[in-house]
Amino acid sequence: MMNDRQRIEAGIIPALMYGIVVPLAADQETEEEREQFDKVVRACQQAMFEISDDLDDKRANQVQRRLARLYAKLREVMEHASCNVQSMMAVYYLTEELIQEEKISIYDGTYFADAVNILLSSLNEYWDDERLDKMARKRARQMRKVLESEGYFR
Repeated sequence: MMNDRQRIEAGIIPALMYGIVVPLAADQETEEEREQFDKVVRACQQAMFEISDDLDDKRANQVQRRLARLYAKLREVMEHASCNVQSMMAVYYLTEELIQEEKISIYDGTYFADAVNILLSSLNEYWDDERLDKMARKRARQMRKVLESEGYFR
């Protein structure tokens, strides 16, 4: 069974992704784009809420409020990003670092892994933009500092 810290660590990346993609709903022009968008949103929601599925209502609400408070602190870092692409790239770099350190895992074949792959493929045209990449890496480092200062992923 996971402790509360582990639950928050498991839910924060999906929460960050959700916060980036939801405002983009109006930008989905084709049926295929809308289907992909809906899949990403549902996967992020599922991943955020499954961290507390096995808890009683009171404790589940506490965990979700704690996740929301941490998300708000990280959102402050991302608000300084020049665009949603930069924010998504920053979340990617943060996620990649945490995976390399074996602090989180995203399992192939899961709904959430599929959502991550969809989002990554949508960023393909931006990886060569050196300025955007540099700023995204900076945001990822800032988010990591916030996480560590709050006691996560140490």
